Amino acid sequence: HKQDIRQISGILKQMPVTGWTFLAGTLALVGIFPFAGFWSKEEILMTAWRQNSLIFSLLLLTVLFTAVYMGRLFAVAFLTAPGREKPENQKSEGDPSWFMKGPLVILGIFSLFGGILPLKQFIPLEHDFHGPFFVTLLSLAAGTAGFLVTVYLYHYQPKRIRKIAALAGPIEKVLEKKYYVDEIYNALIRHVQDRLARLCDLFEQIVIVEFYVNGTARTARWAGDGLRKLQTGRIQFYVLIFSAGVTLLAYGMILWNR
Repeated sequence: HKQDIRQISGILKQMPVTGWTFLAGTLALVGIFPFAGFWSKEEILMTAWRQNSLIFSLLLLTVLFTAVYMGRLFAVAFLTAPGREKPENQKSEGDPSWFMKGPLVILGIFSLFGGILPLKQFIPLEHDFHGPFFVTLLSLAAGTAGFLVTVYLYHYQPKRIRKIAALAGPIEKVLEKKYYVDEIYNALIRHVQDRLARLCDLFEQIVIVEFYVNGTARTARWAGDGLRKLQTGRIQFYVLIFSAGVTLLAYGMILWNR
């Protein structure tokens, strides 16, 4: 299984149900009209517009970023750029069974029509989300333009994308390495977790196993070997031990009372 979308290309033809339902979910996530995400996004933006202009600006920027990265994902994974061949080791297995396609189709339908269902009749709302129409136009423009421009660039102008990325300099490297999360994770695993695991293993082997477990067993065995020698089966030896014990007890009581 591959997790790098750059190693996947043009799977929309081989997986049409997956591709089109993914597109429906993508447009809903971006907030394109009339998909379900458009209605919830508008209510959030209207509330932010009324209460805090800074929060509204950040949310509008988030709409644009969401459209860009989801457009990139759809274009790279599901579309084939002109002149770009599929990887040789990529297999065209097609859509999964209906056990997977069924839920995808249901979610795709709700992504498209879920926003127009009369859910507000069943959910009490304390606020009125009506606001200026230009807020809706701004969010639609940010989402639509971000998605379409990104799909166009990644599908038809991949070389221009590489040129734009080169202009970013070290920022492009950081983004390419995914903020070095994998490198940091591997370093922590190799130099911290592995050494801590070895230390815990030594503690278990020496302290837990050898000292407590095996040590207790050896102590019990040594005590048993010593006590076994006292079991001679001779009455004279038992009388001697008994007499010695009584004598020591008597001397102890005398010294205690003095």
